[in-house]
Amino acid sequence: DMRKFLADANPGAQEKAVEAFKAFAENYDPFKYDVRDVLKTLIDKAIAPGKPAIKKLANEAICSVFEKGGSMFITDAIVDCLNHKNQKTVCAAVQVILELLQNQKLKGFNSLKPFLPHIEKLAASNTSTTRTEALGFYKEAYRFVGRALQGSISKLKKTQQDELQAHFNSTNDSTNNDKMEIEGDKSQQKNSSQTQPKSSENNNID
Repeated sequence: DMRKFLADANPGAQEKAVEAFKAFAENYDPFKYDVRDVLKTLIDKAIAPGKPAIKKLANEAICSVFEKGGSMFITDAIVDCLNHKNQKTVCAAVQVILELLQNQKLKGFNSLKPFLPHIEKLAASNTSTTRTEALGFYKEAYRFVGRALQGSISKLKKTQQDELQAHFNSTNDSTNNDKMEIEGDKSQQKNSSQTQPKSSENNNID
């Protein structure tokens, strides 16, 4: 059973197991294998403990499963882990969603809809680490889906809404400034090219 090896307490053995699953994922056929439980183990035992090398391999494996058409298995595994009793596993599940966004596997607001009710519950958690992780999710996700995310924070506490809205506004201002700088550079380059003298045969030095 692959799950047994992925959960190995020995870091060296576990890393080899994750590497083996990554190789499997790169040639994965979602019509042949239901990897839901394996992915849950991967999030719980390989990503949650936070060992960088193992975590990186695990995220790469999940991205490969997504690319091969296993997105529904990933969604189910993440949702289960978002409701896990272990807070480290919950936070790991949030990190996996963001990893998929950053790697452009999840695209647009609709791709986040299965997770949002669960993230909302996490924002109301009694555990400060979990609340921080949930708010971090909204802040990072806003970079990718923009204003469409604003409606999903309406049920959060007022202080949380204010914090997120301030962050969203700051992100918008930063994006607008970047656009203005790019447009200014283009305009400057255009004006510069127009004021330069045209070359002619008379300007050539033999």
